[in-house]
Amino acid sequence: MKQLFQSQRPWIQLRRFTGLSLTVASLLVISAARSADEYTGKLDPQLVANRDDREQVVFRPMRDLSRIKIAKPPESDATVTGGRLYHALSDKSAILALLVEPQGEDPYLLVDVDMNNELDEKERFPFSREEADNPYIWQTTVNEPLKEGLFKSFPLFVQYLKRVRTEEMKEGERLILESRTAFARGSVDIQGKQTLVQYDYNPRSKKISPTSGKLGVDCDADGEIDMDAFSPEAAETEDEAVVFRVGNLYVSTRKVDLEKNQITMKSHSASDYKRIELRMGGQAPEFEFTDFNNKKRKLSEFRGKYLLIDFWGMWCPACRQELRNLRAA
Repeated sequence: MKQLFQSQRPWIQLRRFTGLSLTVASLLVISAARSADEYTGKLDPQLVANRDDREQVVFRPMRDLSRIKIAKPPESDATVTGGRLYHALSDKSAILALLVEPQGEDPYLLVDVDMNNELDEKERFPFSREEADNPYIWQTTVNEPLKEGLFKSFPLFVQYLKRVRTEEMKEGERLILESRTAFARGSVDIQGKQTLVQYDYNPRSKKISPTSGKLGVDCDADGEIDMDAFSPEAAETEDEAVVFRVGNLYVSTRKVDLEKNQITMKSHSASDYKRIELRMGGQAPEFEFTDFNNKKRKLSEFRGKYLLIDFWGMWCPACRQELRNLRAA
């Protein structure tokens, strides 16, 4: 019996070793399958201002600059107005800024970005024209320093609308538009192709949530992300993972790790894609509605005919003004 047992031991050991090998092999296959379903990338070191989300700021005439320390005072013939720009870390309009308009020269901003109550040469931001032949829209980007984290500054996109006044504005005041949010932008390797992605970044929490806020993916690989409300490349979400179509693949962002600077996206089946894509020149999606005669209709009934579809709201003054034109049409 002892000899029999001893003769079986190598077989038992072999069986155990083979079982272990199969287990390791299975784990490797599972790991490979998981990595094949995930795509990784990194964030760029510089945030990008969200130019589509802007707030109005009114700058008022500044006739006495003696109380402000300015390394290089404005030109003697310049018109100077002042106001407070958005401070991202405090989420308040707290940064002193002066709009300087010298006679016959381009305007510029003096902005106390370090908030030390002094305006030095490094805090001068020249404006450029949005369009070369348009002298009424000027723009610049002010970079506010961030104390810690992956990103060193928070970009503030500023537009000066020259000769534009609202009903509430007084003589001599200037209308400024400023951005208040920014995107963390990066690229992810999706099957060998670098795909541009971006996410809302909160400088106060120093976090990025791929399931909350605005996010975008360059789905058509044109090097840009269309953040229009109807674009299939953009989304605004709250506690929900959004699936995007990138070519023939369907992906969502699983995690953005700022400490490791790593973006992780995962693949989905086509059935997980719930978005309706609206593109210029594309076919409009089918939908049903009830007409004025209380009859159920479908959009497809009008296929091949000219059809005007207008989306409007009673809360929108421009929409209400347009109603008479709709009636005429």
